Amino acid sequence: MAKTGITALIVVLMLLAAGCETMDSVVEGAGTVKGVADRAGSVSAKAGTVDFRSGEQLCSYTDRDTVTGNSYRAAKIITPPSDATQNQAEVLFADGDKMWTRFVLRTHKPSKAEVSVGDMVLYMPHFSDDEEVTEENYRKQRWEFGRVTSTDELFKDMVEVDGEPQRIKWLRVSDQTVG
Repeated sequence: MAKTGITALIVVLMLLAAGCETMDSVVEGAGTVKGVADRAGSVSAKAGTVDFRSGEQLCSYTDRDTVTGNSYRAAKIITPPSDATQNQAEVLFADGDKMWTRFVLRTHKPSKAEVSVGDMVLYMPHFSDDEEVTEENYRKQRWEFGRVTSTDELFKDMVEVDGEPQRIKWLRVSDQTVG
């Protein structure tokens, strides 16, 4: 009888051990859940409510020679560009980084009429194709220039940028002419 009880206990313990996740897979799963939660945000964001904060502009955080060759993030100007600063601006990015930058762009969300094939627009790689974007992602993510390659789905509020579908509500256009 005792032998049967011990055998049953061993079988139960083996089944429990086999059914448990390894710690690596639990941690990996937690990272996946966190990534999904970060992208989804705690509140669904509507296109009209997500924007930069007052005074924020897109400022380059890379140092390439052309305006379109750089990557940008939202920032507030601390020291405006001038002859004394060699036309560089000191900026404070939305994530707290502070640096001097060569390019400061005034931008706005485009209307459908402002977007046509061949135009340069700013978009967030990995986010501008999402249905919803949080204000945090909108303000802290990397923005890059891309060329509109198709407006065939403009009626769906979508355009193709560098061959990839993007939602027009998450694009921005520069107020200055860019190549």
